[in-house]
Amino acid sequence: MNSNKMSEWFEAEQARLQAEEQAAEQQRAQRAEAVAEINALRERRQAGSVLGRRAEAQRIAAEAANDRERINGLTVDQLRELRRIDHAPNAEAIAAVSAARNQHAAEHHAAMEASGPYSSWWRAGVAESARRDAERKKRLDQKNAMRLGRIKPDAAA
Repeated sequence: MNSNKMSEWFEAEQARLQAEEQAAEQQRAQRAEAVAEINALRERRQAGSVLGRRAEAQRIAAEAANDRERINGLTVDQLRELRRIDHAPNAEAIAAVSAARNQHAAEHHAAMEASGPYSSWWRAGVAESARRDAERKKRLDQKNAMRLGRIKPDAAA
């Protein structure tokens, strides 16, 4: 009889411990779910904020740094679009984006090679500087010609 009571007590204790363990496990699962929900809400709230945009820009910059050679010349909007497409669920879309990046990079490099070693704004600046120098030289020549009497002041105007 005494061992029967011990056995009942032991079984009751085991059941109580299992119930406590199940309750603790359920509480841990609820806590993990709540933390995940809070993090998702934070990310959603932060997505439109300055910090969210800054974090997004940093992620884009990091991706661009890893892929700088292929995406040279793309605008920020194009990079964002490519990043959005990169997360497409199918591999075909990702392969298409990669092919588009490679083609764009090849076209960009071909255009850079064709335009010569300097950029177009630099060449435009050099041309403008040469034009100003030519005008300055022409005025100086006219001034010297008037001083020497080769041309009359009326003709120079």
